[in-house]
Amino acid sequence: MTAFNILCAGLIGTMFGVLLAFAGYRLFLVLLPIWGFFFGFFLGGNTVQWLFNSSGFMVDVTGWVVGLVVGAIFAVLSYLFYIAAVAIVAGSLGYFLSIYLLLWVGLNAGFLLWLIGIVVGVVFIFITLQFNLQNGSSSSPPHYLVLSWPLVP
Repeated sequence: MTAFNILCAGLIGTMFGVLLAFAGYRLFLVLLPIWGFFFGFFLGGNTVQWLFNSSGFMVDVTGWVVGLVVGAIFAVLSYLFYIAAVAIVAGSLGYFLSIYLLLWVGLNAGFLLWLIGIVVGVVFIFITLQFNLQNGSSSSPPHYLVLSWPLVP
């Protein structure tokens, strides 16, 4: 990588940081439907691939159609309902973490991996909504303990 490429990447990162600093919440609201679409597209394509034992990711028309439909549904839900957007972000975090961690450990891609990803995603959604983590000011014990841990000698 050349010095010019590093300079350009640094400038782009700095501009994005300034944008987030001064318009973070508004930008976040714009990015939620985009995140919902891409996660829905990926989830729909993976579902077709692993349920129908396809030869690869997005190699047939069914994967593309299901990916686009699920992506569009997730994008519309993320745009219309804030709580659905929070659930989609939490579910995608759980899904991606479990899928890539298990792939890193050496589990073969297939139905079992997809099912574990879905279950962990649902657990992340449940935890996020149950403890009201989207607000960042929950009074539930786990959140309180995590925030007060550095204060304990």
